[in-house]
Amino acid sequence: IAMRTKWLLFLVLLAFLVLYTYVKLKLPCEPEGSVAKSPRNAANGPLPSSTKAFHHEEPSYDPLSEHVDISVRGKFQQESMEVFCNKHFLGQDSISRLYDSRRHLMFDDRRKAIFCFVPKAGSTDMKRLVLYMGGRLPLETVEWPWVEDSIYIEPELQHVSFLNNSLSASDVSRRINSYYKFMIVRNPLERLASLYRDKIQRPLGESKNKFEIEVKTEILQKYNPKEYLQWKRNKYSNFTVTFQQFINYIVEHNLTSLNEHFVPSLWICHPCFVKYDFYANFRTISSDVAQLLKFFKTDGRYYRNKSLHKPAQETRMLMRSYYSSLAKRDSVKLFAALYDELAFYYTLYPLEKDSHKYLLGVYEPVLW
Repeated sequence: IAMRTKWLLFLVLLAFLVLYTYVKLKLPCEPEGSVAKSPRNAANGPLPSSTKAFHHEEPSYDPLSEHVDISVRGKFQQESMEVFCNKHFLGQDSISRLYDSRRHLMFDDRRKAIFCFVPKAGSTDMKRLVLYMGGRLPLETVEWPWVEDSIYIEPELQHVSFLNNSLSASDVSRRINSYYKFMIVRNPLERLASLYRDKIQRPLGESKNKFEIEVKTEILQKYNPKEYLQWKRNKYSNFTVTFQQFINYIVEHNLTSLNEHFVPSLWICHPCFVKYDFYANFRTISSDVAQLLKFFKTDGRYYRNKSLHKPAQETRMLMRSYYSSLAKRDSVKLFAALYDELAFYYTLYPLEKDSHKYLLGVYEPVLW
């Protein structure tokens, strides 16, 4: 019996070795260094369309990188926006959307370009650039930082704005459908912090701009009625709006009803109606604009990277301290008020999609 058992074990082992050798010969090994196919791709077919927007055919480069040509980046952005707009259809008919956008759309017939400018997203420099591209401003006028917009820029804007009454409906439609369209986007939380630092933070008594005075006096009336009465009498006050008060003012209003500095870019430029070819980023505005100038074959020697200027850098350093000063309930309210705008921005630049978490401390699960 013991001998039979030994022979049986020997035969089983021999059969196993023969089977193992057959399998090794039948199935060739993967070449060294190769990567196995993803189980997701092999078993379940192609990735869903929402993922395709950022991962077409697994490119060997990051399509969202500022170093990738704008035609490639623009294609990914357009496809991403198609998914976004199908998911976040935002009402209103196309005529009212275009009417809302007209004031911020400027065109250049020479370059066949349309630019939508958004306050606090590089709009001042870019308006000058588009006017220069169209031959409406000489280089030296555009270069001078002390040039008054009201004297040189605003009069010229009237000729290239879609508010121009001389344009027929067909003129507007032809340009919208055939010209190259672009805009600059900025992280919504950074844009608000920049607005506060540049326009709101200085004392009321030092304010000259009508917009600043109106916002500050409205906030003053709510938080310090006694000083507000004094302001009405002698038009002087050292009242300074805190960031908390500034955010309270925002969340207590419908953003689209406020001054254009507060209105989200989604509602200024209406990208679900006007199909933009490229969305530059304020954070990489220097390289993005350089690519645009190259695309339009325009000399851009004058252009200075506004995003690298000291005020923009300081705003980014102060953002954490600004938003950490907010009460939790106000952070949540601000997040709700900016939800669509954040979704829009993250669609174009998904690598920043966690910015609201570390700035506002809002960690609720969100399906963008």
